Amino acid sequence: MTIERIAEELRRVAITTCYLFVCFSAVLFYRMAVLHSYGIDYAPFGFAAVKALVMGKFIMLGRMAGIGDRYKDKPLIYPVLHQSAIFLVLLIALSVAEEVVKGWFHGQAFTDVMHDLGGLLQIGATAVLLWLILIPYLSVIRLADLLGEDRWRQIVWNAKPREQGSAVAG
Repeated sequence: MTIERIAEELRRVAITTCYLFVCFSAVLFYRMAVLHSYGIDYAPFGFAAVKALVMGKFIMLGRMAGIGDRYKDKPLIYPVLHQSAIFLVLLIALSVAEEVVKGWFHGQAFTDVMHDLGGLLQIGATAVLLWLILIPYLSVIRLADLLGEDRWRQIVWNAKPREQGSAVAG
């Protein structure tokens, strides 16, 4: 793997992580505001950063492995919905695993951890929010893949095309 390729992958992970961090922070900020109205202090923004980094890397690894590429040649909506559903399942599994590991370190049983997650309603609400976070992200990625990086940059940022030999983004 060349230095340029490594730098490009690090850039992609950084962009994905920043996007997820902003989204997760917005959700956590809302949760914090609601809990504050009940007199409960809650500020887990450090967890949002770590979760965004871990999930961002898993998304990038999944994309590199071709997860969700089944409908790649269909209209844009099909691969986006398919890939977002697959990544949603992956992210939910990772979130549950994270909570189980945290609970294990605190001496909690699996059932106690699941109870602390807030039940099916909160897990379902979290799943919908995660899905709404994934759809625009994957839409932009797929659109950049379809248009080509230079054309996408030109449309979105009014940027000039990169010189030949530059790393491809997305």
